[in-house]
Amino acid sequence: MNGPRNGRRNPPRNHFSVKRGKPVAATTKPIYHDRLPQQRGAVALRSGDLGLHITVRFPVHVGSGNFVLDTKGKAVKDVARLRGEPVIPGSSIKGCCRQVYELLTGSPQAKEEQHGKGSALSPAAALFGCLGYQGRVSFDDAVPIGKVVLEPKKISTAYPPKNSPAGSYKFYGDLPREASQRGRIAAFVIPAGTVLETRLRLRNVSDAEINDLLLSLGVGRFSFRIGGAKYDALGMVSFAVFSLRLHQGLIGPRESSESPADVAAFLVRLAKTSDLSSRASKALCKLENELPPPRGPV
Repeated sequence: MNGPRNGRRNPPRNHFSVKRGKPVAATTKPIYHDRLPQQRGAVALRSGDLGLHITVRFPVHVGSGNFVLDTKGKAVKDVARLRGEPVIPGSSIKGCCRQVYELLTGSPQAKEEQHGKGSALSPAAALFGCLGYQGRVSFDDAVPIGKVVLEPKKISTAYPPKNSPAGSYKFYGDLPREASQRGRIAAFVIPAGTVLETRLRLRNVSDAEINDLLLSLGVGRFSFRIGGAKYDALGMVSFAVFSLRLHQGLIGPRESSESPADVAAFLVRLAKTSDLSSRASKALCKLENELPPPRGPV
């Protein structure tokens, strides 16, 4: 554990809290992933996927739980892999996205909700799923574009977390210059500058839900941390949409493109469907103020 710095028992850290507020009532009627309705009321529903690029700003370590040997024969914590290649697991991306989505929609946390026959759900549970109900959103594992050479890095032992105020979420922003870092644990990391590709899989979702999903990923607004050692200046990433393949219902119109102009126009249309509450707008504003804007590696 990190010790005091310059005689201070509580050295500065990089986490901050955003108030969640009282959760909204569960009023969303579930739409099941294995059905293809063309609309919810007067709102058309889409299925398909969005292609996402993830730019690594600060090295990322999503651990596999295994140790491997480095070139000097020393044990190093390994990263998650797919067919031998380093990846950011889709489950890790989904977890980070859901946290922000819960905040923006006033939904309770996943562990606080379950689905029974005929019961309504919160907006987050209706989209991401909960006990007894399979959601309509998933992420593929993010794979690097091109060859990646993992780097060994010393990371600090996790320090005792400062409890967030009740009814709030904890996020990790920039590490203060005066924060103490005493790297003791050797771990492989995906280096800064790496670009990875994943797909956001969608089943029976509205344009407003897609828009709020992209807001929750910080697309065009902020970067956030993912994986281990977020307290130690690791894991900052930015998301960007590069392609879309969507259709409405079984026979509705289809939209597919990798053109930057088409993708930009699609995002503009989505933004017009946004209907955030004043509380959600304030939470989003705090995230934008506290977290770095999306750009290349630092």
